[in-house]
Amino acid sequence: MFTAEENCPEKKISEDNNRILAEMAGITDSSQLVYFALNSKEWAIRKAALDQIEDDVSLEQIVMKSTHMDDCFVALQKIHDEEVLWNILWEHKELDVRMIALSKIVDPDKLAAIAKQEEADPIQHMALKRIEDQDVLEDLALTHSNVRARESAITKLNRSDALVKVMKKESFRSLRVQAYNKVTDKELLEEDLRRKMEEEKTAEEQGKESPSITVLS
Repeated sequence: MFTAEENCPEKKISEDNNRILAEMAGITDSSQLVYFALNSKEWAIRKAALDQIEDDVSLEQIVMKSTHMDDCFVALQKIHDEEVLWNILWEHKELDVRMIALSKIVDPDKLAAIAKQEEADPIQHMALKRIEDQDVLEDLALTHSNVRARESAITKLNRSDALVKVMKKESFRSLRVQAYNKVTDKELLEEDLRRKMEEEKTAEEQGKESPSITVLS
């Protein structure tokens, strides 16, 4: 005769889980662990599988295929290969997952490529915030099609020669003035350029509209 405790579904589930966990402890095949991580309904089993998986390609499968966001985040935190992170950044549908992938990328060329190509503002903004290379920032300030991205690049740009280039090329007065204000020794500027920028700075401070877009040359 079975007792109520022996017939308890929760106890049966617990016993099954313990058996599976014991079996998993000896598994070294990543593909089997990925199967458990993707298909088990029990968090304890999925977590045990995640804890045992070390190769980034297998972890990428979990990030891309799992229907459990918490599992995605656990797997993502374990990934270090920037090529894998790059794939997740461009291919995953969830912005939160992509933001975490981006936060782990440190290659300046990859960050610059993201800042140039990405249309989603949060992704672009984070990439721009993490770029320190002055040559990359100069290129973004001079060539990016998005005015907010150019503004962010100018904010971090410190080289006077690059800022002068921005003043001469930028079509938006506010960004020209932003670049001008960052030049520490304005006496180094050409007289005509300095006079023109002082006029624009005054107009910007007074909130006047430019009669037309002026590109300095």
